[in-house]
Amino acid sequence: FARQFPIQHFDGFDYELPFTTEDSRRVLGAYLQYQQQLAEATRMTLSLRHDDYSDVTGRTSPRFALVHALSDQHSLKLLYAEAFRAPSLFEMTLQNNTRALGNPALHHEIVKTWDAIWVHDAGSHVATVGWFHNHYVDPITLVQSGNTRTYANSAGESSEGFELVARWQPMAARLRPNA
Repeated sequence: FARQFPIQHFDGFDYELPFTTEDSRRVLGAYLQYQQQLAEATRMTLSLRHDDYSDVTGRTSPRFALVHALSDQHSLKLLYAEAFRAPSLFEMTLQNNTRALGNPALHHEIVKTWDAIWVHDAGSHVATVGWFHNHYVDPITLVQSGNTRTYANSAGESSEGFELVARWQPMAARLRPNA
């Protein structure tokens, strides 16, 4: 290393250093839903969503909802859903970066979710109390690989918790035609 000062200046900006490839993808999706009134106070919804990507394996994801009205203001909901996320082109093709690199071998991640929710709806105010459980299958994360990080599908993980929501709309009672 010569340590020559001043540092040489290079004219022209004709050198390109791409950070991703110029890839593109085709994405198709279709959604099908069926609703059925099981009893006067109970409604069921079944649905399927299919996602198809030209560069990643496609996936059909189910969803299920059961809603039971306890009264005019109270209801219970039981929900199950699976969600699909394909890796982004950035996660797959990032290059020429000293901090992180893409991984063209990535595959999709899935989250499987259960929800149980109690709803109190009195028009101008709504309150919900819910429990949820999420299980992630092959989540896409950044992992250390030598001096850089790369995107990879990691081991499954789960999360769960409770959720409380309260909403008050003081004008809602006036806006309802039968209030």
